[in-house]
Amino acid sequence: RPDSPEAEDARFGIAEYFYYQKDYRDALIEFGKFIREYPEGNAIIFAKICLLKIYSDPRHNVEIEKSLSMDIEKELYSRPLFLLFSEYEKKSYFSPLGNTYEVRSYTDRVEVYLNGMVFYTVTP
Repeated sequence: RPDSPEAEDARFGIAEYFYYQKDYRDALIEFGKFIREYPEGNAIIFAKICLLKIYSDPRHNVEIEKSLSMDIEKELYSRPLFLLFSEYEKKSYFSPLGNTYEVRSYTDRVEVYLNGMVFYTVTP
């Protein structure tokens, strides 16, 4: 049910599942749904980063959710990183598939970790 307490995690888990299956087209669709349906969700920054990671790799060759990706890039690169990432309450998230996401802010970059390994780096 969309209004159940587990719906948010379920939506993220579906997107994450497609990502790990290397089905980037469906992952983009599901991350896009998550971002639109849960704009204040616990995993919102991680969904945005996953979406950008897919687009940042030219091997993925997908065009779904391109305008959403451009909006996220504008959001991430329009202000000093320490201000942007301070707006997100959750700095870590344990996903339904058992993965741990974490944001670490430094003076010159923000790193997003997945299970203790750098997953994506945002630089000004």
